[in-house]
Amino acid sequence: MKARILVADDNPDNLYLLETLLKAHGCSVVTAVDGDDALAKLQEGGFDMILSDVLMPGMDGFQLCRECKRDDKLRTIPFVFCTATYTDEQDADLARTIGADQYIRKPVEADKLLALLQDVLAHKHPTHTSPAPSGSSGPEDKTQVLRLYNERLVKKLESKMLDLEASQRRYLSLWQNVSDLVLSLDEDYRVLEINHSNAILGYDREEVIGKHLSELLTPESAQQLTDHAKKAERGISSRNIYESEFTTKKGGMVAVELSIATIYTDGEFIGNYGIARDITARKKAEEALRESASELRKQKKALEQKNTALREVLTQIESEKLELRQRIGTNVDKLIAPTLRKLSTNASAQQRQQIVLIERNLQDLTSEFATRIGSNAVSLTPMQTEICNMIKSRMATKEIAEALGISTRTVETHRNRIRKKLGISHKDVNLATYLSALD
Repeated sequence: MKARILVADDNPDNLYLLETLLKAHGCSVVTAVDGDDALAKLQEGGFDMILSDVLMPGMDGFQLCRECKRDDKLRTIPFVFCTATYTDEQDADLARTIGADQYIRKPVEADKLLALLQDVLAHKHPTHTSPAPSGSSGPEDKTQVLRLYNERLVKKLESKMLDLEASQRRYLSLWQNVSDLVLSLDEDYRVLEINHSNAILGYDREEVIGKHLSELLTPESAQQLTDHAKKAERGISSRNIYESEFTTKKGGMVAVELSIATIYTDGEFIGNYGIARDITARKKAEEALRESASELRKQKKALEQKNTALREVLTQIESEKLELRQRIGTNVDKLIAPTLRKLSTNASAQQRQQIVLIERNLQDLTSEFATRIGSNAVSLTPMQTEICNMIKSRMATKEIAEALGISTRTVETHRNRIRKKLGISHKDVNLATYLSALD
């Protein structure tokens, strides 16, 4: 598509997209940012088409089209509207009334847009005269055009007003109901507006308006505002978050998380804004947590000291137990063992077995066997405990039966029950070896 096209649109992004698209398909493109700019560039001549938005500052697209159709040099150039704001059928009727060749509503696919433009160029006629020049147009035609134009402007204005009112309602609802304290500040950080200072600070709105933000902060927190002002480069938006404290009207303090933002658009100052979230409850919880942690550390230290003392006591007890065993062993060796040896001299075989058993039991007084056999099998009967001691002493079943005056079958029954209580039933473990290991 070879054509020289003037594109008029106040949106830089739209201009860029249209220019890129048309140039990619062989067109020469000249851009204009509004109707006045477009008329000035059209005086250069040599254009094959005018592609214009409707809503533009100054002279809008309808006025541009009307001016072009009233100019003998421009009226034969095909005029195409491409808009996303004026999309009613009445808008298209007005465009056709003032001489537009095509009315395209956005959004539109690139291929379809190019096809529509190509169709307009294909049907272009060198003697295109619609509508008539201004000199031949009657007062009724002018009146009709103006009436339609005014109707469309009024309707669009009403629509914009309704949108604005809805936006304001949403804004006010958000402004009034957000739980955070929101402040709008001027370039010197004086309060322009605040949403609900009374709820947090105790001030009425009128008492806060005009105050410097630092007047509402504690001296330490006011220094944070100074730091933000130093960091904020002119012309560059910035945002910093601090843990600050506001002073209330009654002289109290409110802990907040304060976000201070400085906003610029295209290098132009838009405003300073502060958003303060009350974190008093959070700070109290953090303080309570710190106190709990401190108390836990104290308790841990005290417990460690008690454990140390307990270990010392246990060590002392073990030392005393060892000393007691040694004394008992010495007394047995010096006082009891000689007497038993004398008795065994004239004793019968059965009596000698009994004496040997007594000697071994005396030896067990200073060993760990009785303690361990008790801890591993607390349900052993006194008889079973005595049999365990004999088995450990390598006495045979028959010898045990004779020593205790019971049958060998009874001894075997006790042996099986002992193995079961010790948890070694059906295991290839020698009972005498197992019991010796406990000593």
